[in-house]
Amino acid sequence: MLIYQNPSQWHQRLAALLSARWLIILTAASGINVGLALSAPLFMMLGWERLGKTIYKLYSLWCHQFHLSSWFVFGQRHFYNSKQFLDLAGIEYLNSLSKSASQDFYGNPVMGWKFAYCQRDLAIFVGFFSASLFYCILRDQQFIIPPAPLILYLLFGLTPIALDGLSQLLSPLVSSLPILISHESSPMLRTATGFLFGSMSVWLAYPHLEAWMLAIRKRHRTA
Repeated sequence: MLIYQNPSQWHQRLAALLSARWLIILTAASGINVGLALSAPLFMMLGWERLGKTIYKLYSLWCHQFHLSSWFVFGQRHFYNSKQFLDLAGIEYLNSLSKSASQDFYGNPVMGWKFAYCQRDLAIFVGFFSASLFYCILRDQQFIIPPAPLILYLLFGLTPIALDGLSQLLSPLVSSLPILISHESSPMLRTATGFLFGSMSVWLAYPHLEAWMLAIRKRHRTA
């Protein structure tokens, strides 16, 4: 005989489960996210092109994957400048006509294959995953972790990536004005600012999530 349960009871059970396992869920999800991005070039190198291209297409929904802003593995170099790309792949510096070719170029046996995320996005999610793991370790050791002070988050998490990203975005306009200095970000700068943003975001958000989830668990225990 089936026992009818009020839908609200299922909602309460689900809320209690998520509030107790939220850290494991977020850490696992961020790990899978990074793992798939890193596995795409491996699949291409092994000849599993259909699987690799599927991952590239999936990640292209939220990352531009431009060739000049991506890390490469299993090839001659880990990144290439515009002249090297023109010589080795026939892809010109980014413009309205070459953007599609840049996104669709995943690599080759000579140059290697790019990750499914660009350098900055990859660093953001690696920073998020690394900080999540570190948070898990500290919480298991019974450390009380306060949220990052907002001023520190602004100075080290948000400002560097904003300045680097915006200055690069506005670089074509700035280069036409002689009184201003044009800026083109570097792979290491994209990686450093992205990692800081990802890890600092965890430090800012997770303690607040911890308090919120604790309140949910207390509410369900007293209900």
